[in-house]
Amino acid sequence: MLALDRNSAAFDFPPVRGRAFDYLIASSPHSGSKLLSEALHQAGSAGAPQEYFGREAMADFARRWGVGTIDNYVRALRKHRTTDGGVFGFAAHYHHFEDQIGPGLMADHFAGFRPILFLRRDRIAQASEWAKATLLGRTESEDGEEVASGAPRYDAKLVDDLADQIAFEERGWRDYFRAEGVVPHVVFYEDLMLDFGGTTRAVFEYLGLETPRALEDQTLGATTNQPVDLWAWRSRRGIARSRRRSGPIRRAATPTSEAWASAPQPVSLLTGP
Repeated sequence: MLALDRNSAAFDFPPVRGRAFDYLIASSPHSGSKLLSEALHQAGSAGAPQEYFGREAMADFARRWGVGTIDNYVRALRKHRTTDGGVFGFAAHYHHFEDQIGPGLMADHFAGFRPILFLRRDRIAQASEWAKATLLGRTESEDGEEVASGAPRYDAKLVDDLADQIAFEERGWRDYFRAEGVVPHVVFYEDLMLDFGGTTRAVFEYLGLETPRALEDQTLGATTNQPVDLWAWRSRRGIARSRRRSGPIRRAATPTSEAWASAPQPVSLLTGP
């Protein structure tokens, strides 16, 4: 049994010859990047970008395709998840990059890739969502399903630690892109929520693909009417109190694509079947 439906053959593409380009959606946990991945998959022309280098995905695909090395795994991914136009996309958190991918694999299999960096301006809200999911014993699911049993107790230290982890992942991506000499197209979760059509259109233009009309006209609803995240509110209140006691806390900048170049620099390969 597969861990996720998206790892099944139903999401595969017919075998193709030729290669147009690869792209990477670089993010951190609970950033909301799956909204963008799903939009790109719906288009058909942009492939099926998902977190192929997460443990559950790698275990599922290794069993499906009978591969045992990382190189054969990537070849199988290309065979089954590349569009008829030769486009292959994948998503990864920085810890996936550290644990499973690395610069060597990128150079060997994804040379010339087009990077998309997905960020969330409200890092406290992101950390709060991640903390609640962690305490409930579940992770962000690729199909959007969440199963909760009871309300977890607020944990300020966990939220703070995860906010630091998010900052670490963002800094890791920035350092890698800078070392490779590439400038990513930056997408913010908040922009996607407020202007889904315009934000996705900019991504398709960056990739050189036509934007489906259905996506241009789609909206996700304004965020101003969303309920207040009490965990994030409590964490911000704690930060405000700390600032009053010890002065302002400096936060790393999250530059746009245009400002990227001048921004301040801040197990085993496969799980056994």
